[in-house]
Amino acid sequence: MLFTHTTIDITPDQPLSLAGWSNRIEPYTAVESRLEANLALFEYASKYILVVCIDSLFVSNKLRLEILNHCEAKNLPINSESLLIYASHTHFAPNIDELKPDLGTPDLNYISKTFEKIAFAATDLFNKKAEHVSAVHNKGRFEQTINRRRKTWHRGFNPFNWNYTIEIGPNPISNINKDLHIIRFYSKDKCIGILWTLACHPVNYKDFNACSANYIGYIRKKLRLKYGDECPIFFIQGFAGNVRASMMKSNFKNTWNALLGKKKAFEFEANDYKKWLDKLDENIRELMDKEGKKIQSFDLRTKQSSILLAKLIKEYKGDIKNLNIQRWQLSAELNFLALSAEVVNNYIDYLSPYFNKEFIPTAYTDNCYGYLPRDFQIKEGGYEVDGFFKWFNLKGTYKPNIEKHILEGVKKVLDD
Repeated sequence: MLFTHTTIDITPDQPLSLAGWSNRIEPYTAVESRLEANLALFEYASKYILVVCIDSLFVSNKLRLEILNHCEAKNLPINSESLLIYASHTHFAPNIDELKPDLGTPDLNYISKTFEKIAFAATDLFNKKAEHVSAVHNKGRFEQTINRRRKTWHRGFNPFNWNYTIEIGPNPISNINKDLHIIRFYSKDKCIGILWTLACHPVNYKDFNACSANYIGYIRKKLRLKYGDECPIFFIQGFAGNVRASMMKSNFKNTWNALLGKKKAFEFEANDYKKWLDKLDENIRELMDKEGKKIQSFDLRTKQSSILLAKLIKEYKGDIKNLNIQRWQLSAELNFLALSAEVVNNYIDYLSPYFNKEFIPTAYTDNCYGYLPRDFQIKEGGYEVDGFFKWFNLKGTYKPNIEKHILEGVKKVLDD
């Protein structure tokens, strides 16, 4: 397989508002880590896949159109099906999605310059010298993540009348997928690129008002200490809709207090976050020290489908019309599923039986409309079901039994 790559700095020239929280409207006061866009072009048997990984909360369909228009103008073999654009979902970068102004004021000048810069870099990949690569895939787990959907019971005036609400808080007894994937690309004996995936909201911080790639930038810096500053690091966010970093010490007292709702929300100190970052770095280094699965036979494939959001949401009103689904693979062993939503982690267990081989679940592509919950979660309610609508500039309510539509859309991108 041929591999070409480039990395561009997309840190603003001047402080801008950050995306992620509606109550943070002033420009950032510091740059904790630089923002990047890392681009990879894969080619095998006259087939191409272009992957763009961006340090941002979301991406916009305008960027997809910008890249495709640049490619078409230069008669390059990239179309919508062979183009993957991922946002890391860091909550500490400027908003580049104009459709979600309530999550951070978009700066149109920054968006225009950034999109043009990324589109030019994408087409310029075809002018660079491609290198023949093999790949090594390591799969492990990172235990320091946790389900953020917590059922809290409340007693009314009648001591026998209990009910519950779903709130955002640490839920230590709910199982979530904690898979960590690392793929290294080798030219001869030299690692010239690393792609890794993990499902975890990048919302913790050392400085709430600092521009930052969050844990993605921290790991990127650590990896480049070993593999060199020129090594591209591609991070792809997983099904992280209801997953956050866990900084809670694992013991009976903390678990019991979390279940009783005594641990309100996610309490942490900056030093706790630093310890979590170091633990993630340690976990990645230990996984990479193990022997991975060597991949030397490649088979590039891509396939797309979409689902009308009106099928999922009753009386839907919003600028984004579809949930987009893409499957792409570099080989039979490296098989990715991408959805343009904040997909709850529980969809991994639901979709896995329909794949005849392991897949790597990924999200936050294209025009990400909002959260995609499971059917049982729609019955429960909570932020991932109805609380997010106003912040994402949407109206409507989820219909029951949406999973059948998701499965139908996913089946369309699977191999016959």
